[in-house]
Amino acid sequence: MKIIITNIVPLNGGDASILLGTIDILKKVFPDENISFSIYANQAEISRKYFPQCNFSEILYKYIVDLPGVRFIGKIPRKISKKRFKIGLNIWRKSEQLSKMFLKKQELKILNDYKSADLIISTGGTYLVENYNLEPRLLDFEAALCTDTPLIFFTQSLGPFNEPDNRRRLKKIFRESGLIFVRDELSKKHLLELGVESNKIFISADAAFYLADKSKYRRLLLFNESKKIKKVAISVREWKHFKSIPGNTGIQNYLEAIRKITIHLVKKYNSEIVFISTCQGIPEYRFDDSTVAIDIFKNLPDAIKKNVTVDTDFHHPKELINIYENFDLTISTRMHAAILSMCAGTPAFPIAYEFKTIELFKQFGLKKWVHDIEKLDAESMIHSLDSFIEELPHIKQIIYNKVDEARKSAFEPGLIIKQKYSK
Repeated sequence: MKIIITNIVPLNGGDASILLGTIDILKKVFPDENISFSIYANQAEISRKYFPQCNFSEILYKYIVDLPGVRFIGKIPRKISKKRFKIGLNIWRKSEQLSKMFLKKQELKILNDYKSADLIISTGGTYLVENYNLEPRLLDFEAALCTDTPLIFFTQSLGPFNEPDNRRRLKKIFRESGLIFVRDELSKKHLLELGVESNKIFISADAAFYLADKSKYRRLLLFNESKKIKKVAISVREWKHFKSIPGNTGIQNYLEAIRKITIHLVKKYNSEIVFISTCQGIPEYRFDDSTVAIDIFKNLPDAIKKNVTVDTDFHHPKELINIYENFDLTISTRMHAAILSMCAGTPAFPIAYEFKTIELFKQFGLKKWVHDIEKLDAESMIHSLDSFIEELPHIKQIIYNKVDEARKSAFEPGLIIKQKYSK
């Protein structure tokens, strides 16, 4: 069985953990198949350096927009190049030979690779939200559907979709796709608002939960001394997409809240703090959470700095689970830092920059502990954190049960895919 996985950004540790979970799930449900994976990713060559076990190729969109300049004209505008590709794609469905007038050699190679596959899976994650440019994804979906290979959306959070062109194109894409797996009720609601049939939408846990090892997270049941917070991990990130307040105000409030919480943890609990996150240590990737952490560290009092370390290294997701196992608590902005932490048996105190985190902790019955990045107030957050620590024995029991459920739920898309598409 040949499975293509598309739209991956492996240099993002959250994406990488989803990819690894997805591969493990599919290998488990198709054990007797001669299964192979072809993975289309952003920055494929660099991704191979960090995840050499994966067969990465560059995403289709790179070739669509990457055209040489023309003498006397200059670089061909992306808009024209995308129109060229769409014309070529329509012709390709009827005649590959004629489509060569419009399509590049590499584009044809990818289309034929898609056509020869048994399944095309668009990775899980959070990329179908209008904070980001959807065009690379939309073109990829439209190309995939032209090949007549079943297109499946793996477990993700998506929407809402307000732009008319996005709504028009996604409505058609989702209707023609095979299965759609989402992480939460809100994402399902956004699909139903587009007119997508409910019988093809399934709610399941994030694929990264399948990386959970019960021998690690069962320690949540073993330690009940709530005030013993010797080691705390903190995940931070850059964020620009504030909606209710100016961006500069929002990020300053956020950085100041983290700074004050760090001071509080050291003073009250004598905690050792390590800033460590899922997106760091890769100079070729546009985000490095450790640079944000360094800025916070620089503004700490000298007496506090003695208890604080910034980890600037890259860590494979499975390595991160092992690292988080050594902490008593994680304060997490990155959702997958929270997930991997809980998979390691370490409670996560979450800061939400998108609705996905709120929905996750609502499913866990822990929504009251989520702090919206748009509304951060350092003093109220510190008070909440103290209450969280006081209630840790109870919270640990909840997290143990929910991680156990989430690991099983993360596996369910594989079973549904097998039932529908197994030969």
